[in-house]
Amino acid sequence: MLSVIIPIGGEDEKGRKRRNLDEMILCIEEQNYKDYEVIIVEEVYKNKLYDDIKADKYIHVYNKGGYRNISWTRNIGSNNSEGEKLLHLDADLVFDKNYFKKIIDFKEKGFAAWDTCFRLNEKGFKDYITIGLEKINKENIDPREGLIIVPRVNFTAGFANCFDREFFFKEFGGYNENYFGWGGEDNDATLRFSTLLGKYHILPNCTIYHLPHGGRKTRKGNYKELQRTIKNPLEITNLLLKTKLGNIEGPKVV
Repeated sequence: MLSVIIPIGGEDEKGRKRRNLDEMILCIEEQNYKDYEVIIVEEVYKNKLYDDIKADKYIHVYNKGGYRNISWTRNIGSNNSEGEKLLHLDADLVFDKNYFKKIIDFKEKGFAAWDTCFRLNEKGFKDYITIGLEKINKENIDPREGLIIVPRVNFTAGFANCFDREFFFKEFGGYNENYFGWGGEDNDATLRFSTLLGKYHILPNCTIYHLPHGGRKTRKGNYKELQRTIKNPLEITNLLLKTKLGNIEGPKVV
């Protein structure tokens, strides 16, 4: 079974995060590969916003510091998963109907679960709804990282990562919960698992699409955390393996 772990928290000023997650769930329901579970992990600020989303498991935790900790919620989702493969997805992605089948057929223990990403702008989102992914043109793509985004360890390393269960818990150790706010946590994870495997494995012939939203809150301290991992990724991994991550009471800083 494939465990699909989706962290989310808060809303942007236009309600787009909910909109995007709704579209993503519809996309998941259309997958040709059906042996999966969907786990939603919500960081709650005041009131729960996503407890009515259609999912196999919904878990909520309370944010006590203002900044989201996506690594923490990814680890909580992993701890509550049952699948042999753990697919960690951002809550604003869509993809074709064969996406899960491609994930299952790829035999690497840890990998970027995409090789091309397009960030859609609002016009692109409307075109996705009305005419489908195949007909979206470059005028409807947000060019902040170039029209075509590809996985890179030190830059665009997020969106979607997948791990064999045993590798995630016994070798990789989980996501580093030292990261608060947006930025750096996916680079940290990618550097660590690619170092363990001796290569940054990337799922070939796999395009994903990022839906537009706001509401990001960055924290300058994340850059310093990433520098720690860059200096010695295996040492950080060993620290995380010795730490009880994904504790429902709160993130664990090491």
